Amino acid sequence: MFRQFTLQAVRMRASRSLTTLFLALIILTLSSAGAAFAQNPPATNLPAANPLAAVPERLVAWDKTLKAAEATLQQEILAPPEINAATKQLAAVIAEAQALRGASQPAVQSVATELQSLGPPPAEGAPPEDEKVANTRAALSKRQAELDGYISQAQLTTVRAQNLLAAIGVHEQSQRTAFMLKRLPSPLKPTVWLEAWQQMLGAVDDTLSAPQRWWRAIAAEGMEGIVLIGGAFLIAISLLIAWQVHLFLRRRWGPNPMIEEPSHARRILAATAMAVSDILLPCIFLGALGLLIGWIVPVKSDFFSKLVAGATLNLIVFLLVSGLARATLSPHAPTWRVIPVTPQGAPQIANKVTLLAIMVALFNMVYLMGTKEGPVAPDAFTACNAFLRDLVIGAIALSLLRRDYWAAPDARLAGIMGLVRRLLIAVACVSPLLSLAGYAYLSENILIAVTATLVVVGIAWLLRSVMLEGLVRVLGAEVTDEGAAAAPGRTQAFRLSFWARLLVETVLWLPAFYLLLVFYGLSPSLLNLIINRAVTGIQVGQVSLSLSEIVLALFVLVAGLFIVGRIKRWLSDHLLPKSRFDIGLQNSVTAGFGYVGSIVVITLAVVTLGIDLSNIAIIAGALSVGVGFGLKTIVENFVAGILILIERPIKVGDWIVVGGTEGTVKRISVRSTEVETFDNASVIFPNSELIANSVVNWTLRDRIIRVVIPMRVVPGTDTRLVRDLLLDCARQQRRVCAEPAPTVLFKRFVDIGLEFELRCFVIDTAYVNQVTSDLNFAIDNAFRAHGVEMAHTASVIRPKPEVPPPPATEPVKQPKPSGPIATEE
Repeated sequence: MFRQFTLQAVRMRASRSLTTLFLALIILTLSSAGAAFAQNPPATNLPAANPLAAVPERLVAWDKTLKAAEATLQQEILAPPEINAATKQLAAVIAEAQALRGASQPAVQSVATELQSLGPPPAEGAPPEDEKVANTRAALSKRQAELDGYISQAQLTTVRAQNLLAAIGVHEQSQRTAFMLKRLPSPLKPTVWLEAWQQMLGAVDDTLSAPQRWWRAIAAEGMEGIVLIGGAFLIAISLLIAWQVHLFLRRRWGPNPMIEEPSHARRILAATAMAVSDILLPCIFLGALGLLIGWIVPVKSDFFSKLVAGATLNLIVFLLVSGLARATLSPHAPTWRVIPVTPQGAPQIANKVTLLAIMVALFNMVYLMGTKEGPVAPDAFTACNAFLRDLVIGAIALSLLRRDYWAAPDARLAGIMGLVRRLLIAVACVSPLLSLAGYAYLSENILIAVTATLVVVGIAWLLRSVMLEGLVRVLGAEVTDEGAAAAPGRTQAFRLSFWARLLVETVLWLPAFYLLLVFYGLSPSLLNLIINRAVTGIQVGQVSLSLSEIVLALFVLVAGLFIVGRIKRWLSDHLLPKSRFDIGLQNSVTAGFGYVGSIVVITLAVVTLGIDLSNIAIIAGALSVGVGFGLKTIVENFVAGILILIERPIKVGDWIVVGGTEGTVKRISVRSTEVETFDNASVIFPNSELIANSVVNWTLRDRIIRVVIPMRVVPGTDTRLVRDLLLDCARQQRRVCAEPAPTVLFKRFVDIGLEFELRCFVIDTAYVNQVTSDLNFAIDNAFRAHGVEMAHTASVIRPKPEVPPPPATEPVKQPKPSGPIATEE
């Protein structure tokens, strides 16, 4: 016992010491990086603090940058570094030009205001104005012309730079497409295999001699001891730190045997922790080795560095893929399994995915061995390597796609998995044929695109499930329409759940869609240009429409209307009731504030969108002229429609009664409103009629409606029993609200019996008829079971018999309910 305690104490102290060492190394590294950053800050192309400072010099610099980009476009082949450099320079020019334009426009308006304050210049023949005023007018006019020139130059520079960016993107896209469709020698020719074999022998010789040349260069510098001792120390420290982090991840977030049924999010977290902990040790080891070879040692060898970097990357990818496969499939712990597979398929899939990752890494390294003379390997070497790779990968993929390996939890997911399975089978069969025809690069891009699709969509789907599970835990497990209506306070949770789900979908799938477009061969420069133009704006006539301005305008509109609604409710519920105003004046003040506030909010949204209000004034003037020419009725309906949309006395889905027409509102436009009757007929009402006449709206505040069921029982019946039976029948209906609670009223004594009323509230008007029918059935069954006899007009008053008579065959006459015809779910 003492020995175990001692060993445990030693382990705890060692763990604390290693953790302290790990934190000290992190702090030392960050301090060193901060010092290096302070001594050599990165060069940036930030615009000047004052966009209007040194404008002529900046215009000259912009012109030089644009001409350099035009010269770059004259080349037939653009290397990726050249494309990136030109793209960054043009993006910086666009940002500076837009900053200059944004700073010049307010300055022009300020100068114009000052000129307007001076008044018009003297007319011809009039006495001259004061010399100071004339000099000020001339200076302001010169400044206004100068600022107008800045705006024009900035617009011209922006257009030129955007056109050059588009041209670079198109050039890059054409290069990628041409490279993808390049046809290599077909492996069907024996000479291609002989040539590839000779090139393979040369590649092996170059690969074996590369580390020898690197070591000879180190020996020539006299750094063998430094490399060996320093490398061993660096690798040992890295492995020690990695081992501690490895243990911490497994203990903190790995699978816990004490949890019998982990949640989906917990399983995903455990799989991620296991995968990261598995690749942490080799990744840190390889990172330390790469740091030693590429940074600490001053001897450089391009081919050896390329081999080390390629081997490191392929090994990390292999470890990540195999680790994720074991973690998500969890062959030995089915309760921690993330991917839906059969028990016999889990170990088979894990082993075959590991084999697939090994083969991909090997073929990538073989291809990398042939790239000593350039960025790509020789054509014959590439063609044969790609053909063998596609054959091996296709065979392993086909063995992975057996039906008995995969299990879908529901029919919808089964359909999706079946479609994906057929697609992967087609790709596995087509890729070797493409390589055999000479299209090795096209086959490689297809494999990369399909793999990227599976990885990106799978990760996004797993993250989505985790986030949605978190929403369920925060907002409640059951957030539905009926639950929100029946339980107090659930409506807000339902709305919040909808917007939160929409935000989750947007945040996850938009970046995933962007990555998939890049993996499918779309030029990043062209894609970024499209996104930039959508965000920054597209000029349509005199109006610039941009996604950012549209989103901001919608936010201003929604937030403004929400604030106006809250203030309006505060006025009507708290402030105005305390005043001595009558009810009519209170309603007028509240409605007037709502109209004025809505107009102000709409005006702010229009201004945010960048639309000139003078255009709206012109439209209003034309409309006023049209009213004088006989458009009075149309304008009246138009204004009434605006009032309906703002005040919302009726809305789509409401159950209303207008005159003799009763039905559901289907559509509200600025001229008319469509009401669908319960006979499935559509009635079109002019909006002015809805404003001028009385309208009964059964669902103005909510969709809860009261149901009243009257009945009579024979004299002598136990009234408490009747009350209890009626309340039990109401409480057993799931569409009857718990609050307000159902009630039973003993109305009066009549000659033929005792009159009762069951009153209860239904969660939605759509279910009123169905609930009424269900209650009638339940009440009839309950009365029959407990011997309660209904009283009818033709009934004879008599004492209650000891044995209840058989059920009456005459149907009970019930009041005809009104409302929409409810349908079964």
